[in-house]
Amino acid sequence: MEFTKLDPIPRPVAAKAAKTEDEAFYKKYKHALKAKSTSGSSVTSIAYNPVNKRQVVVTHGTRVELLTLPIAHKPAAKSYTADMLWSKHKDFTTCVAFRNDGKLIAAGDGSGRINVYDLTATRNILRRFRGGHEGAVNSVCFASHDRTLVYSAGKDGKGYDGFVHVWKPIDPEEEPDVDMGADEEESPGPVSSYSHGSPIDAACLSRNQTLLYVAGGGFVSTIDLIAGKIVQKSPLRHSKAVTGMCVNAKGDVVTGSLDGTVKVWDTAGMADEEEASESKGWKLLYTYKYQGHGVTDVAWSGGQGLSMVVCLDDGSLISRRRRPRDGEVDDAEGSSLLRPMRAVGSVGVSPSGGVQYFTQTAKVRHSHLEVLLRRFEYPKLLDAVVESTTPKIIGASVLDELRQRGALTGATRNRTDEECSKIVDYLAKLMGSWDGPRLVSLVASVLEALTATNEKVFASPSDKLVKALNHLNSSIAAEILTQQKILPCVGLLEMFDQQL
Repeated sequence: MEFTKLDPIPRPVAAKAAKTEDEAFYKKYKHALKAKSTSGSSVTSIAYNPVNKRQVVVTHGTRVELLTLPIAHKPAAKSYTADMLWSKHKDFTTCVAFRNDGKLIAAGDGSGRINVYDLTATRNILRRFRGGHEGAVNSVCFASHDRTLVYSAGKDGKGYDGFVHVWKPIDPEEEPDVDMGADEEESPGPVSSYSHGSPIDAACLSRNQTLLYVAGGGFVSTIDLIAGKIVQKSPLRHSKAVTGMCVNAKGDVVTGSLDGTVKVWDTAGMADEEEASESKGWKLLYTYKYQGHGVTDVAWSGGQGLSMVVCLDDGSLISRRRRPRDGEVDDAEGSSLLRPMRAVGSVGVSPSGGVQYFTQTAKVRHSHLEVLLRRFEYPKLLDAVVESTTPKIIGASVLDELRQRGALTGATRNRTDEECSKIVDYLAKLMGSWDGPRLVSLVASVLEALTATNEKVFASPSDKLVKALNHLNSSIAAEILTQQKILPCVGLLEMFDQQL
């Protein structure tokens, strides 16, 4: 019997899938540094400061800590210590979030309590919320379209369910005598709630603030905040519970899990029909793996989103970072990284032209302004600002704080002719200062509120008020004249640029 030797059938080599544009983008985030808490406890939550891209707030144990991350290209720290520390929770802290102006921090704990901390005042706790969640608060976030709204998510109800509660603090102008830090104070209940159908592990708002993503029970619910209902339910492909959730600068959702992975999702990959979305879910763009460790939370920096931080269950913080592309500004260092002040500080101008605050170099305290600001006595605060003893740079920062709080109308209401004259004269001095060109928007806001709330006074002004208005008009005219003198230089520069 003869045998014929058979050659093995060659196996087709699977073609390597081409790297997508999203994969190439997220692969650029390289390991920058790894630091570990000096306390050794696991970090349960982390959030970036929207104003200072190197500053983060973390929770571990019963503490809330404010940290400044080292610069990536400098020697990495083996451990980190807190710049500021709060230990006001009676149970383990579970979640934390910054407000979009970097001045308030909200933190939740295992007892269902939420504390709101004010970084711009000496009083630690601005508000407490209780009674909404029967279990732990696993996620908390601020709404950017309405700075008074706070969203919290966790386990609620007697059954196997989870709810998102929307909180709205009492308007300080309506109740100025409320002790915001008192333990015995009864906090208001939530103004609205949404059911997820399963205990909620993590939640975050979309980039445009119209959608709320809620994860728990192996799936994620998309809540339309305008319609007030769940519009999508999709599975999340994690083998263990999702512990962290955020939205990056591109609008993609990032989730971290105890399975040791951080996944980036494209929410636009959801199907339109509900049945299809149940099976398809979100489109997975990229996965970061941390073998041997569970991820407790993940945060992505705001702005251009150049960096991200991952918290591991051993208490480590791992930072990833990509290099700025053409046209992007490196936000890792420089004058734009200004720490938010605890007290009334000086005023500066960000690269975008907005007014922001930073800590004073000189140790000058204006305790009377801080007290009036904490007590929400805005008319008295404005009177104190226009006094000749208050430095202009301090007064400008206080006026901007009133503008951001929406309190200019209340501060300028029912003024006499003499008081209006003092305020207008003070605005003229601001315009005539070295920082006047940068404060044009602030001066315009104060003047608009003053004239709108005192129409009768400005309808028949006294000689003193007319003199103050003329003084302000002269300061503005001088600024316009200065800008007109600079215009020829701008034309020459444009001509040289065209020739090049």
